[in-house]
Amino acid sequence: MGVVAGLVAITPGAGYVPIWSAVIFGLFAGICSSLATQLKHILPIDDAMDVFAVHAVGGFVGNICTGKSKPSVGTCLQSRHIDSGLDIPYYCLGPFGEITGSLSKTLLELSAYLLK
Repeated sequence: MGVVAGLVAITPGAGYVPIWSAVIFGLFAGICSSLATQLKHILPIDDAMDVFAVHAVGGFVGNICTGKSKPSVGTCLQSRHIDSGLDIPYYCLGPFGEITGSLSKTLLELSAYLLK
């Protein structure tokens, strides 16, 4: 579980953070995902394979770590040699897309639970 959580955590930061930070991201994500697996015993959640704990929590930890350790937008713009302004969201604001995706997945799961 910890290896998968580490891979999920480093995915938003790929290309933005140094290679060595993958170990730190993985450690944080593994610990947080391991703690999140205990939620299925507290809440009435049917998560037999710990998919939520690994992917949602690991992805959230990865997004937070990427936001804290990524270079500034100005550095990103200078290093990527962007010609048009249309490429800025793809190169420099990519982690925000991950946060939006994680949020929409969480809201989808919440709405499915409430509609049961």
